[in-house]
Amino acid sequence: HAGDLGRRYEVENGALTYDSFASVEVLEEGAKVIGWDKRNPVPGGSQGRFKKGIGVGMSQHHCGIMGYHDGEVGYQRSAPPDAGGPTGSTFGGEVEINADGYVVMKIALPDSGTNHATALAQVIAEMLGYTSRDRIRVVWGDSDLAPSTNTWYGGRTITLQGAAVFSATDKLRKDLLRRAAADLKVDSAKLVVKDGVISSTEDPKIRTTFAALAKANGGSIRGTGAGLARGQGRALAKGVAACFVEVEVDTWTGNWRVTRSVYCHDAGLVVNPLVAEADMHGSLVECVQMTTDPIPWDREFPGTRHYSVGYLSYRLPTIMDVPQDQTNIFINSLEPRWFYGIKSFTEAGIGAVPGAISNALYNAIGVRIREHAITREKIIAGLRARA
Repeated sequence: HAGDLGRRYEVENGALTYDSFASVEVLEEGAKVIGWDKRNPVPGGSQGRFKKGIGVGMSQHHCGIMGYHDGEVGYQRSAPPDAGGPTGSTFGGEVEINADGYVVMKIALPDSGTNHATALAQVIAEMLGYTSRDRIRVVWGDSDLAPSTNTWYGGRTITLQGAAVFSATDKLRKDLLRRAAADLKVDSAKLVVKDGVISSTEDPKIRTTFAALAKANGGSIRGTGAGLARGQGRALAKGVAACFVEVEVDTWTGNWRVTRSVYCHDAGLVVNPLVAEADMHGSLVECVQMTTDPIPWDREFPGTRHYSVGYLSYRLPTIMDVPQDQTNIFINSLEPRWFYGIKSFTEAGIGAVPGAISNALYNAIGVRIREHAITREKIIAGLRARA
């Protein structure tokens, strides 16, 4: 029940007990795939010019800033007594059933390049009993057509924008069942919803449709909802990632490359696996760059600002620099405080890759490199010192 979520999962000072934190699972599952038991038992102990090693790094991130949706105790607690309503980063959303039987999701949030409205529409379809997204229509990016909302960043779309539209959809579903029960003279507990049809579980011939209910209500039925971002309480729900890499080092030249990677991510229920896979591949590429070729700084005033060398001089890894063998693993540690256990998928891998590469190099050649950037010169210097 939404009313006692805050009582169950929060203490009086706003702190939160983790109920889904898969730190052990991301290590266990990743270790199985990379073959952790086959790494060098003694760092740098293998023979020959080319040496391989396996390493792991872990990192944690807020993973979506869970926040609250309207109707929860925590949402109301976020309002000062004299404010008359919640304060902070508030997200709004609306879901509407039309007389043509289509569902229209309305959000003022613009697209961020991840096509997040697809994931939101997918969850709405599930909540309303559809077996596909074919009947879902999306209106986005226009505050004249959709309720006012906040900004996207840090994975706040599926959670906080989702808080608004999922809450709206939950209200809409209950409203549809209430209307159908009155129209069909059937207890709402004995009704089932599928693909826009509401029917009796005891007699499927007793039925009505979303379209008919909307037409009877003047052409549409709407549900509205709100989500609220906060820096405390449920916002403390965090994701964790582990990156395992295998590297190969040429001990004569100091050249090295990543030959395999296994990226293991705790993200709750992954709604859009294709986008999640792309995010993990992108994280690996960008973090390899960060590990090997850091952003240049102003030469005259080092450490003060980025040096404007232009994009052509800011080298990024290409398909030649990242391994073809990349395995992505999702750990579905469902978040009990949220719709379908969703936590969001964001940025948790940022800190894992550099540590994994450094540890893999150490396992391969016995040389520790503890600061960016990892270069051939540092590797050769370390090998000479070790020799």
